Amino acid sequence: PLRPGCNLCYVACRDSAVTCIHNSGEPLKPGHVAPTREAALAAAGGGCGLAAGACCVGGTVVNLLGFASAAAVGTFIETSLPYFFSLSLVMMAVLFFFVLRREGSGRVVLTRSAIRSGAVVGSAYGVVFAGTMALSMAMGLY
Repeated sequence: PLRPGCNLCYVACRDSAVTCIHNSGEPLKPGHVAPTREAALAAAGGGCGLAAGACCVGGTVVNLLGFASAAAVGTFIETSLPYFFSLSLVMMAVLFFFVLRREGSGRVVLTRSAIRSGAVVGSAYGVVFAGTMALSMAMGLY
């Protein structure tokens, strides 16, 4: 529940969506729920995992709709998986660059931030990527 007039609510991107932005130096006002850093990192990690497994999900959907045979989809997944996986690693590298840039540049800060962010992002990435692979394996496509 957002309360207009609290100086924490902003209109986002001209789409009339209102979101609560919480600055870490300010206490959270009663009735406001701010998204946590871990939730944002988990969503980003899940997105990277989905990018890695997009060939598996796409191949499964194409097969289920009857547009391609299991053999054709299996070949597509086998040949394109390294490219999708590489793309997801680049996405994660960019994500870590922005996270580490925001946190500071000290060795202790970088190490702590990398471990904490890496655990959240890596967990979400692993779960989503494993899920997409399991889906294509369950369908007999990979």
